[in-house]
Amino acid sequence: MEIVSTMGTESLGRELDLHPPVGDLVENAETPIDTNFTSEGMVTTYLRDDSPAFTLYRTGSFQIRGAKTEADLEEAESQLRTLLSDVGVEMPEYEFHHVTSVFVGTLDLDVNLNALTIALGLGQTEYEPEQFLCIDLHSLRSHSSFSQLGRQSLEARQNARKQSQPSST
Repeated sequence: MEIVSTMGTESLGRELDLHPPVGDLVENAETPIDTNFTSEGMVTTYLRDDSPAFTLYRTGSFQIRGAKTEADLEEAESQLRTLLSDVGVEMPEYEFHHVTSVFVGTLDLDVNLNALTIALGLGQTEYEPEQFLCIDLHSLRSHSSFSQLGRQSLEARQNARKQSQPSST
């Protein structure tokens, strides 16, 4: 299996007025920075075309999505901390949390994903075989998650769909 994306999150512990620091980031950048204010309470920023997405919320929370490895995620968090500090945002001590990794791979076997999630005791599971050939598993107790686990063959997906439909007899 190959990790194709990671995501981490944390909070600065206080609300932020997003416009001044983001404006300063754009103004002081050596290369153009892509920013998108989805609302007054949220902005997503890309520092380069291939960079992770940095999403800042007015609440002081932030997410970093799209780093290719955990090391890249940690490097991106350090970069964000430095950039925000450089434009005058007071940066408290905090513990950054890696919360999701997206894995892609072929298992080369049929997996009963419903049975797997039950056996693993996972409290929150997303599984939409009609849309994605995967399962998104979240373990709330450990704050860790595994995403995109398990590719089923077309035949296995069709059999699972047939088994879940009520019989006509």
